[in-house]
Amino acid sequence: MLKGWARQQGVRFLKKETIDRRLALVRRASRFSGQYPWQWSAAEIEAFIDGLRSGSRPIKVSTARGP
Repeated sequence: MLKGWARQQGVRFLKKETIDRRLALVRRASRFSGQYPWQWSAAEIEAFIDGLRSGSRPIKVSTARGP
C-alpha cells in the first residue's frame, strides 16, 4: 500500500524528500497505533499527535498541521 501511495505522490511531482518524510510519518503512526492506516480512526490519530506534542521533544502546532 505504501509503495503505491509513494508512486502516486511521485506522479504528482512531489520531491523524494517530501515523499520519504510522509512515509516515515505514516510508519510511525502505524507503529504507535498497532494498526494499518486504513484501520485508523480519528481517535488514534489524535492520540498520536498528542503524543508528539507531549513527548521529550514536543512538536509545535504548526508542525502537527503540516502536510
